[in-house]
Amino acid sequence: MKTLKLHLPKPLVRQLNRYAKKHGISLEAAAIAAIERNATSKQDQRINVISDRLTQVEQRLSTLINDQPVTTSAETVITNECEAQAELFLTDDEQHSRRNLAYQTWLEHYKNHPEDLETGRSPHEMAALKASVV
Repeated sequence: MKTLKLHLPKPLVRQLNRYAKKHGISLEAAAIAAIERNATSKQDQRINVISDRLTQVEQRLSTLINDQPVTTSAETVITNECEAQAELFLTDDEQHSRRNLAYQTWLEHYKNHPEDLETGRSPHEMAALKASVV
């Protein structure tokens, strides 16, 4: 083991010697073979563990997909979403019209009754504040 410059425990060196004699190879070749076996077995074991975990995830996903109720088609979902957006747009448009009408009404009121204005505010500011809550 001097050529490889390894400091191994005596029981391991004894086993490597037995392996080397049994297979008719040098001690260094036995050590290299053991290292290669160990490295590949760990890698294979790691691949097997990952493969098992992936299989479990796939099975769980399949179970979840099968357990879900029948969903509506994508076209139905898109149609429903478009209708909801259209309703929201129309509601916003109606709300804008109501606010604009309220603003005009309050502006008229504050121009006719300047005594109702808060100190330091213009009729436009007051009308906008009142119309914003409509």
